[in-house]
Amino acid sequence: MNTGALDVRTVIDGVEYGDDAVRQWELDRSRAALTLLKQRIGDERMRELLALDLAASDAVMAPLPNGSAGAWRSAVTEMTVAGIDADRFLAWWQGRLAGGDRSALLSANPERSARS
Repeated sequence: MNTGALDVRTVIDGVEYGDDAVRQWELDRSRAALTLLKQRIGDERMRELLALDLAASDAVMAPLPNGSAGAWRSAVTEMTVAGIDADRFLAWWQGRLAGGDRSALLSANPERSARS
């Protein structure tokens, strides 16, 4: 039975790469493109572009904690940073925020890969 799916092989310089490798490359490049786009658009323009989506999301999400019987609650994020104490890290991070260091701020986003 023909499902319409194509049988695609990826061969670069005589080396065959599987679907997982190709998907990982695509994911890495997509993340790099998203980071570049975020850097160029900036926070204010991004909020403008997403205003309707953010409002819709807020309307759906806002009542959930109160109606969840305690199932929804705040999350706690723990970070371990080698070679620096908490006070120095906080001062460094606040400096990035105050100075608008886009690279550091975008690197903190979960969707950003360490490889992009």
